Formats: sequence, structure tokens, C-alpha cells
Amino acid sequence: MPTQSNNVNNYFNVPGMYEDILANQPQPAIVNRIFLSTDTKEWYRDTGTAWELWFQAESSSGWALGGNTLTSDKIFGNISATKYNIQFYNGNAEAARISSNNNFLIGTTTDGSYLLKVAGSMQATTADFTSNIIQIGTLSNTLQVGKPTATGTLSNLIFGYSNMNGTVTGSDNLAIGRGVMQNITSGASNVAIGSLSGKTLSSAGNNTFVGVQAGQNHTTGNGNVYVGALTGLNGAGATNNVMIGLQAGSANTANYNVYIGHTAGSANNAQGNVFIGANAGSTITGATNKLIIASLATASGTTGIITGDFGTGVLTFQSTIQTADPGLGAGNWLLGVYTAGAPAATGYVQVKINGVAYKLLTST
Repeated sequence: MPTQSNNVNNYFNVPGMYEDILANQPQPAIVNRIFLSTDTKEWYRDTGTAWELWFQAESSSGWALGGNTLTSDKIFGNISATKYNIQFYNGNAEAARISSNNNFLIGTTTDGSYLLKVAGSMQATTADFTSNIIQIGTLSNTLQVGKPTATGTLSNLIFGYSNMNGTVTGSDNLAIGRGVMQNITSGASNVAIGSLSGKTLSSAGNNTFVGVQAGQNHTTGNGNVYVGALTGLNGAGATNNVMIGLQAGSANTANYNVYIGHTAGSANNAQGNVFIGANAGSTITGATNKLIIASLATASGTTGIITGDFGTGVLTFQSTIQTADPGLGAGNWLLGVYTAGAPAATGYVQVKINGVAYKLLTST
């Protein structure tokens, strides 16, 4: 027992608070008695049946307000079996807490099913994400904003699952979706939005792929615009194409094509074509420098309301061309079979200029 000279007596001359080294701490017996351990700098309260650690002074073994120098892992927080909210205060108001569900809340006290919940805005310290990454999840299942998943370069923006997994040296790429631009290396200034879009893109640049599997097997070609699911699917090294619509140009690996419409040019693999309309040229496999403007009913082959050959300079109209009403008066014109007005002979190809019909040749 400590000597009486070390005791602090209460009003009734019963020791109520005293000090000694921790090894000399007496058995608990008097409720609310205080014991100061001089060697560990800890304050204990007697509960009558046990000594309860009440306060630990600033020292190498405690958490000092001015900071600690650690030489091993330490615990900060509640080690009891019962979980409680651990609150962090600033300015006499709660700023954050670790909830009793082990979630971290900032700016709110309302818990939920989220490990991190923030009421307010978050911002990286640099606008171009050159050194800051926000990553949620593992590398194979992640939402990431910043540098690529593995090693990489500057100013790439990534949202989704398993995107840009390689060693990336290219910059200014945007990948949104699942498995987007997985193989990108030196490619730069590409935009791929949609699951597996631009999946095998490697060194190509200035491509825009929007849609599930848009440009999925594209590798090195530059300057393409694919919009729609499966557009430009097997593009490989194709360059400077514009393809819009489901499966438009899905087999193409050639250059300088414009395919607009559902499955337009979906089987063709040659360059310099313009196919416009649903199914326009969808069954053609080797057309070069061709023009097809067609409707769904006539579009699958080489026919259409308008066809042409950029190589020969021939433009073919498969139907009459006219204004909505060729009889409106001066300024209207008609190219085709004209059957109203003078001369009114049926079966002639005529042109109407300023309201006057001119016969060009007979149908025979």
C-alpha cells in the first residue's frame, strides 16, 4: 500500500485520491476513489469492484495533442465489445464521426449502408488529376477518377469496371463503362463510352466510340466516330470513318466511309463509301467509292432511291424528283414523268422551269 503521505484525503479523512506506481495499485474497494499511476501517467477510478482507466496523460504511450512519435502500430478508438459513435468536434460542433456501424460520416450524422457518406462537395487538389486518384473498390472492380488503373500518365478520366488496365503513356482519354479501353497504351485523346467500347484500342488517337461494344476490336486507327451499339465493331486499323446506328459498319476495317442508319454497311469492308438509311448497303461486301441513299425496303443491296459512284462520277436517281406540288407556279421544277399542263403527253421525261414544262425526250 502507498504511504499516507502520498494520499489525498477527503472531508471525512478517508483516502479519496492518491498516487503511486501502477504495480502498487491497491485492490478496488471504495467507489469513486481516484488513483494516479505515476509511472504510466494514467488516472483510474475505483468502481468498487475494478479500476477503470479514466484518463491517460500526454506521453509516449498516449495520444498527445501535439502529436506522437510512433515506433509500432497503435490503436486509436474503442476496443470494447460494444460499438459506439466516435465523434470528431471542431468549433464546438460535430464535424465527422465513425458511426456505431463502422461507417465514416462527414458533415452528417445520418448513418446508412455506405462505408463513406459525405454531405457536401469533394475536390481533388489538382484540377487535371495529375497526381490524385479517387478509387472505390479493387483494381478489377473499381470506380476511379484520375490516373489509369495500373501505371500511367496524366489527365485520363476513368469511370467503371476494369478500364485502362495497361501501362498507359497516352493522355486526355475518357473511359466510361465496363472493360473500356483495356489495352490502351500510347493512345491519346480518345473517348469511349459504353461497356467494352474501344476495348482493344492501343496506340490510336482522336477516336470517339459511344455505345456498347462500339469499336470493341479497334486497335490502331485514328480519327473515327462510332455511335451506336456494335458500330465499327471490328475496326482494327481503320481510319477517318463516321458510323452511326446499331451495327453500322460492324465488319469494316477500311477508311473514309460514312455509314448512317441501322446496320448500314454492316458487311462491307472497302473504303470511300457513303451509305445512308436503315439497312443501306447492309449485304454489300466489297463496294468501293459508292453512294447509297435508301429506305429499309430497298436498302440491303446496291439499290436505293439514290445511288452513285464517286469513281466514275455517275449519280443515279431511282425515282421522280420534284417539289411537293409541281403546279405551284413560277419557280417550281420537275425532273421525271410530267403528266399535268402543256405539253401533257404521257410517258415523256420533262423539266418544268418557272411553270413551263419542257419535253426532253420520250420514254422510248
